[in-house]
Amino acid sequence: MKLSKYNYIFHYKEKDVYLLYNSVSNAFLELDRDSYLLMKDLETHPENLEMVEETEYLVKNHILVEDDKLVFYKKKNELLWGRYQTKSLGLTIAPTDDCNFACPYCYEKGNQKNYISEEDLDHLIAYIKSFRDLNEIHISWYGGEPLMAFDKIYDFSKKLKELDKPFAANIVTNGYLLTEEVSKKFQEIHLKSMQVTIDGKESTHNKKRMLKGGGGTFSTIIENLKTCALHNPDLQIQIRVNLDETNKNDFVDLKNYLNAELNNKNLRVYHAFVNWNISQHCKKTCGLDTGEDQANFLIGEARQKNNYFGDFFPTYNISQCMMRTIRSYIVGPTGHFYKCWHHMGHQKKAIGKLGESGINESNLYKYLNGADFLDDKDCQECFFFPVCLGGCPDLRVQNEFEGKQFDLCNIAKYKLQEFLELHYTHVTQMKQKEGVA
Repeated sequence: MKLSKYNYIFHYKEKDVYLLYNSVSNAFLELDRDSYLLMKDLETHPENLEMVEETEYLVKNHILVEDDKLVFYKKKNELLWGRYQTKSLGLTIAPTDDCNFACPYCYEKGNQKNYISEEDLDHLIAYIKSFRDLNEIHISWYGGEPLMAFDKIYDFSKKLKELDKPFAANIVTNGYLLTEEVSKKFQEIHLKSMQVTIDGKESTHNKKRMLKGGGGTFSTIIENLKTCALHNPDLQIQIRVNLDETNKNDFVDLKNYLNAELNNKNLRVYHAFVNWNISQHCKKTCGLDTGEDQANFLIGEARQKNNYFGDFFPTYNISQCMMRTIRSYIVGPTGHFYKCWHHMGHQKKAIGKLGESGINESNLYKYLNGADFLDDKDCQECFFFPVCLGGCPDLRVQNEFEGKQFDLCNIAKYKLQEFLELHYTHVTQMKQKEGVA
């Protein structure tokens, strides 16, 4: 038995507390000083293990292990099982690549205003029908702006219901066409969740997410969200805020405004960093390009504004990107199948087409298995391996096959101790508030 390499043991000097984090079990423990000194001693003197008490608890939380390699083998097995399970089918369907917005950072520049044909939708129904062993089907509606083709969404959902197979759906929409008439039909198409992007306070948002013909969109989206919630009280609403250098200071105020204005228990407001890897506009303007930049921003927000983003504590997540899973596909408006959202419209990256026999095996197996982080020796040895899925598979494939050099690491890697200190502070504050209540 020995101390796991997946332990991070440190002294939080500002609070004068001793802490241990384990990335396998996600255990986060406060130690007394003697235990801290013993643990630090074991890092260099494993022969002193007999001095440790409560070894059963430490083993259960992977703080003490026989062999760290077992962590890798178990996680690899778990991930591979998830990738090749065949009881569920996940389809992201873009009924159109047309859009009514002119967002400057959009990676779908130059779309051709395609709308999926009724023939292709019938081919898709036949494809779904061919599976005999499905326990569930999940549909994600995407675009372009999918509500510009809501009639196709509605008609397809009716046909899908006739198959008598259990399914649920979500939609990614800009929210501008989310009229009362559309909202009233959401339950009929089995919609369980919706993602809408709002990129800052009203003046900021209207500069970043304007209509193609000009004009702001913020106030219409807010009113539409209110109406939608009235007709769909159980709908989970995710508000995504794409952050870059131009709007990063809006997030806290925007989040507070949305929570107060929408007053919805099913509302979640979260941030995402605009990715210059896929948006050349952002490469010139963002200023939050690297993981270290992003980590420093989050730390600054927490310390200066007491805004806890929730990113500070590493989270174990077994859910994998659709690129790596055997029964997950993107269906574009021209009927082409893809393995990544960012590939849509790039037919050289397609793996097949509705109504046509045969697949592009070179693309399919490259995206399923190529440049796998499970084969990356640096990833295998990394402290973050148990809580990391290796970064974006598409960018990883580009690194290996196209000579790119994208940084794929978890941002906690750059500021782990500061992240854990902020998490500890947040947790103790919440406990104190609960104690007062």
